[in-house]
Amino acid sequence: MTTVRLFELRQQHLVLLLVLAAVAVAAVFICWRGLTVRAWRVESPKLRAPLRLAVVADLHSSRFGRHQSRLLEAIDRLAPQLVLFAGDTVDDARPEGPAFELLEALGPRYPCLLVCGNHEYRTGQLPELKRRFAALGVTVLAGQRVDLPDSGPVVSGLDDPEGLDEDYARQLDQVGQTLDRSRFNILLAHRPEYFESYIPYGYDLVLCGHTHGGQWRLPGVVEGVYATGQGLFPTYAGGRYEKDGCRMIISRGLSKKHPWLPRIFNPPELTVVQLAPPRAPQG
Repeated sequence: MTTVRLFELRQQHLVLLLVLAAVAVAAVFICWRGLTVRAWRVESPKLRAPLRLAVVADLHSSRFGRHQSRLLEAIDRLAPQLVLFAGDTVDDARPEGPAFELLEALGPRYPCLLVCGNHEYRTGQLPELKRRFAALGVTVLAGQRVDLPDSGPVVSGLDDPEGLDEDYARQLDQVGQTLDRSRFNILLAHRPEYFESYIPYGYDLVLCGHTHGGQWRLPGVVEGVYATGQGLFPTYAGGRYEKDGCRMIISRGLSKKHPWLPRIFNPPELTVVQLAPPRAPQG
C-alpha cells in the first residue's frame, strides 16, 4: 500500500471518529438538557371513565429549571387527575432541595401518591422523609391502597425491598390479598424486576421506575445497556410489557444524577398514562 493511500485511509478513519464523537457529545447534551413526555394508553372494561395519570419516577433530586419550572409546566400541560411518584424522588447523595420544590408545588395542585425507592431508604431517614412528604399533602403508600371515588381504580403501593427483607413480602401480600377483582387495580412499585411476583395477585397495571431506561440505548436496537438489579441488557428497561393479563409500564425516569455516566439517546422522561374504557367499535 502506498504512503498516499495509507494517509487517505487514516484521514477517513479520523473523520469517522470525529463524526462519532460529535454525535455522542450531541446525544449527551440533548439528554442532559432535554425532557421528553412519553404517553401510553391502557384500556379496560373495568374502567367506567377516563383517568389521566402523570408518573414521576427517579427524579433523584434533579433540577429542571428554576424551582422546577420546566417540569411543572410539562405536568400542568398534561392536566393529570392523579400524580404518581414511583420512587427515588430524593437521592441519598445529592441535596434534597429540588425534590421538595417539586413536591411543594404539586401537593396543592393535584392528588399525589408516592412510594419510596432504594435511595430514600439509603438516606437513613426514611420515616422522617415519609413524614415530610405527608406534610406536603402527598399520600405515602407502604403496603396500603387508595380506592378512588365513583368505583374508579384502586392504587396500591409498596416500599422498595432494600432493607425490608420479609416485610416487603408482607406488604405485597397485604395489599394483594385484598384486591377487588371487579375494579381496575394499579400497583405502584419502584422495581420492575419483581414483575413475576406481582402477576399472581391479579393487578391490571403495574407502574415502575428504577431502571433509568438502561442509561444508554440505541432505539430499535438496544433498549437499555444496564439497570441496577438486572445487570447488562436488562429484560425490563423501559416501556410497556405484558404477561398473563398483567400490564407493566416502566418510566425511563428523570434522573440526571451521573454527569460522569450520562444518559445517551435516553432523555429524561415524564410518563403519562391515559386510562380509558374500551373504544366503541367503528360502524
